[in-house]
Amino acid sequence: MGRLLLPFGLFSALSGLWMASFYALPAGYGMVLYIERLIFGGGMLASLLFGYGAIRPRDYVEHRAWMIRG
Repeated sequence: MGRLLLPFGLFSALSGLWMASFYALPAGYGMVLYIERLIFGGGMLASLLFGYGAIRPRDYVEHRAWMIRG
């Protein structure tokens, strides 16, 4: 499953960041929504990359923790 989670998760995080940056915000929502989207999308992206970095040296416990966060 991890071999599928990483590319699909990266696609999801990057497309969310793209949409947050370049699509117009709905009426009634302000900068708070924009900032929340950037924080959560960036957090997901960072978690997936840290999880990938942890599996390279075969640190399964750290890898599992980061992938669950992602």
